[in-house]
Amino acid sequence: QQAQSLPDPDSRGRALIAADALRDLSNRAAIQGVPNGAGSADNQNQHYVAFVCVENAFLELDGRHLDTNGIAVPINHGSTTPESLISDAAFLIQREYLSRDPSSHNFSLLAFCQLPSS
Repeated sequence: QQAQSLPDPDSRGRALIAADALRDLSNRAAIQGVPNGAGSADNQNQHYVAFVCVENAFLELDGRHLDTNGIAVPINHGSTTPESLISDAAFLIQREYLSRDPSSHNFSLLAFCQLPSS
C-alpha cells in the first residue's frame, strides 16, 4: 500500500484557518465563565503566538497575521541570535503586551529550549 503524502504547509495553514469547529472549540474554552472573552472577534487578540530565531531574524509567528492573499505570515521584529532570543522576546512581550495593562494576569509563557550538553 502506498503512503499518503501530506498537503503542503500553505494548504495545511489554510485548512486550519478554515477549521470553524476547531476555532469554535477554542473560543468556547477561552470564554469559559467570561461573557466577552478570547475569541476570533475578541479585540484583545488573545491567542497563541510563538517567537523564533530564523537566520538571525526575530520572528513572531501569529496565525492570525495574514497577508493580502489570506496566508499567515511572520511578523519580523528585527534581528536576534539564538543566544539572545529569550531576552529579546521578554523585552518585546513587556513592551508590546504587558504595558497595555500592567495589572492583567491573563497570559502565560512557555519556553522550549535546548539545554547545553555537559
